[in-house]
Amino acid sequence: MKNIRLLIAVVVMMLAGSASASACVCDLPLKRVSLKKAVTKAKSEAAVVFSGQVIELDDFTVKFKIERVWKGAPAEEIVMSTGAGKADGGEIIVSDCAYRFRPGEKYLVYAYGSGGKLQTHKCTRTAELERAGEDMAMLERLSPSKKKPKAPAAIGGKA
Repeated sequence: MKNIRLLIAVVVMMLAGSASASACVCDLPLKRVSLKKAVTKAKSEAAVVFSGQVIELDDFTVKFKIERVWKGAPAEEIVMSTGAGKADGGEIIVSDCAYRFRPGEKYLVYAYGSGGKLQTHKCTRTAELERAGEDMAMLERLSPSKKKPKAPAAIGGKA
């Protein structure tokens, strides 16, 4: 009887472990790097780096009103993918790694992709603006000033 209970416990733990294997897993650096190196690397790998406020949000896209651009073309607005998609049955599927934006909140965003197909995820340095002060200060030191254009422009298409 003890062997059966032990076997059941082992099987349950294995199943629980395999279910968590689908969770978002971010590659962590093997050694601690300086903030300057981390921000420099994230900026160089991103297509666009900006701060902005979420002004529209649906299941598939998020639109930002841009406050500051550190990398990429200056713009008034940027539209990005939320990381969600539709399955064959029509249900919406959201990756465990998708960044969960909230309407009205401000963010520092490291966006990846090209051709109007920008997106970000939890494993990037994207963060709520109130928690991104160190990154923003470092970006200011690393980047020349980029002002918003006088005429409205958009990156990423319509939301």
